[in-house]
Formats: sequence, structure tokens, C-alpha cells
Amino acid sequence: MQPRFGPTIVLDVPNLTGCSDPIRMEYFRRTGIVHETLRLTGGFEPIIRASEPILNSHDAVLLKATEHDIAPATLYRWLALYKQHGPTGLIPRSGRGHRGRSKVDSQIKVFIREQYLSPQRLMINTVYRQAVAFARSRSLPIPSHRQVERYLNALPIAVVVYSRSGLEAWQERAEKDLETIEETGWK
Repeated sequence: MQPRFGPTIVLDVPNLTGCSDPIRMEYFRRTGIVHETLRLTGGFEPIIRASEPILNSHDAVLLKATEHDIAPATLYRWLALYKQHGPTGLIPRSGRGHRGRSKVDSQIKVFIREQYLSPQRLMINTVYRQAVAFARSRSLPIPSHRQVERYLNALPIAVVVYSRSGLEAWQERAEKDLETIEETGWK
């Protein structure tokens, strides 16, 4: 019976010097679980002992997932990453992201801001559709709806009110805000 996850396992350890301690620890935890699972399926030939039963892949995944308190789907994903990329596939992706920095192109940001702050008072969905068309016309990466929504919701409310509704609306809003502050005692 050919094991589902490949006949052998790569024993190389990737260079983890640029990774934080929690990421390194998570990598070794994942590697251990994947190796245990492969041992049970016969996919880790050098370490199989005669006393170890060889299970089918699904049973081994269920057993190890339950034993380590992870979802079977997660273990299947780790096995697929290991098969496709070797040990490097098990390095957690979290911590390598762009936290605090937006991936939205600056040209698209300017376009989105101009459209949303126009006196036409466009809705976020409309601005998003226009941003997609703008990005496609210039071969720029297309932002997700969530990225556009987050960017627009992060704009200061005073700027939004002033730009979309004018000075009078902005003054009314400011007066209401001041009244609310006085009523609640915030200072």
C-alpha cells in the first residue's frame, strides 16, 4: 500500500535564524506532529519499527489531530505543505506579514480617498467598484473590498463630514460632538 503523503520525508531543517522564538517553537511543534503522522502511515520509512502499526492516512490524521488537539483539516494542510515545500512549508506564516502597513498601492489610495471624499457622497461599495476598474486600467494590484473599507473607515470623521457635506455640516457635527462631550462629562 503506497502511503498517501509520499514515500519518504525530508530531514533537512530550514534556516530559522530570522524567525522569532514563538515561530521557531511552532515550527518544531508542527514538524513533530507531521513526522508522527507520517510514521503511522509508513511515509517516514527510515524510522518505522516493526512494532509500529501502519495505519491508513485518514486514521493516522484523525488520531494525531485528536492527540494534539488540532483540527484534522489543519493537519491535512500541514501534510500538504510539507509534501509540496518540504520542511520550509511548516514555518508559520504569521509574523511574516505586513502588520501596520497597507498593501494597497498608493495611487489606488489617492483615487479611493478622492472618490469617497467627493461631494457626490459615494458609498463604499461604489468606491470599491471604481477602485477595481482604476487598478485594472493601470495594471495595479486590485485591493480587496475589506482593504478599501478599512482604509475609508480609518479616515478622520471630521475630514469626511467636511469634504462630503461642506463647512456648515462640519460645524453642526462639531457642535453636536461638543454637546455630547459636555453631557457625558468627557474631557
